[in-house]
Amino acid sequence: MRNYGLTQPEITFVNGRAYRNEALERDEYHRSMTQEERQILVERHFERAELRQIEADLNLLKAVELGKALQQLKEG
Repeated sequence: MRNYGLTQPEITFVNGRAYRNEALERDEYHRSMTQEERQILVERHFERAELRQIEADLNLLKAVELGKALQQLKEG
């Protein structure tokens, strides 16, 4: 069944079974984000990305220091 986005039926039949289109129901739990909520999520995303980068840089620094220590032990 193609409706090309004009209207969606409340009940769809597939192989003799009826399925309700729950996407048509409106309630307070399923609502879109406000611009303020979206902005907060974007800011959190970038803050977490910065923290992940800092953590990765610290891990790289530790690995380099460990490599130097192992090199000194190997040389004697």
